Amino acid sequence: MDIIKKLSEEFPSVRADHVRNIVGLIDEGNTIPFIARYRKEMTGSCDDQVLRELDERLQYLRNLEKRKEEVCKSISEQGKMTDEIRAALDAAATLTEAEDVYRVTTVRRVLVTPKAIQLRPGDLVVVKSIDRLGRNYGEIQDQWRLITKEKQVDIVVLDMPLLDTRQKSEDLTGTFIADLVLQILCY
Repeated sequence: MDIIKKLSEEFPSVRADHVRNIVGLIDEGNTIPFIARYRKEMTGSCDDQVLRELDERLQYLRNLEKRKEEVCKSISEQGKMTDEIRAALDAAATLTEAEDVYRVTTVRRVLVTPKAIQLRPGDLVVVKSIDRLGRNYGEIQDQWRLITKEKQVDIVVLDMPLLDTRQKSEDLTGTFIADLVLQILCY
């Protein structure tokens, strides 16, 4: 995006060459009051309010371009970049729009709890480790009870084969063993 052109469009009262001069003066480290008082010939006699608004918009547009580049790089590294995504990023006029493109294309790791999704009896929850069910033993026990007893859903813990509630028989031995092992772990 040509930032000078964009600023010229957004500030029609300031000529394009004056916008270019103002951006150059800001980039050189000059303050807005200095530019307003001592560089009137370069700015077309813009007052400090217009200069501040232009400076704020300049910083926003630069941040937007930087974020778009970061999003593009991240999506490309994931191997998910397509022409549609690139077009959506190019068309993004705000940081929110750029973030929305990123949010749609990235994989998020979400802790899946019965509160977050609808579990139905007969479903199977597979977790790598028992600690994925909660932050402490109390939460783990509560989640285990909610999933197995109230929701009537089986759980498989890959790191601990004893915690597999699918191993049920008529006398509920699998559930009993799993509950017993869980109690011992939580002690």
